[in-house]
Amino acid sequence: MRVAFIKGYALGDVVRCTAITRAIKRQASGARISWFCSQQALPVLLNNPDICETVSLTDRSNGSRLGDFDWVISLDEDRVSSDLAASIRTQRLSGVFSDATGSMRFTDDLAEWYRMGLLGITPSTPLELVNQKSKRTNDRISRCFMMA
Repeated sequence: MRVAFIKGYALGDVVRCTAITRAIKRQASGARISWFCSQQALPVLLNNPDICETVSLTDRSNGSRLGDFDWVISLDEDRVSSDLAASIRTQRLSGVFSDATGSMRFTDDLAEWYRMGLLGITPSTPLELVNQKSKRTNDRISRCFMMA
């Protein structure tokens, strides 16, 4: 299984998300994970045994150049990442992507995760609800990434 993992800007988040790649490798031992990230994050991921290759987000052709993926996991709520996620041919997409109108959306399988973030907040969302949602544990949220 080929997995494209898109998470690249906040270095602390990048490090924290390496646990997800470890879980994927445990469940699918032959998984080949390509991690798309910022130039600053490349050294952080360099010798991670769960990642087959790291790819810079700054090269806009990288998604199509690398071919098809079985699963794209896109975790950053930004235009570069969401556009990249939408451009990669895949059987399964999880996370943030740009739709046909150019709007950023998130997939249903990670709705619990993204409803806590910027894409889940609307002007009518009560602040109390946002604060309540943000108290979920990382363990509970990371279960969203477990393969079916």
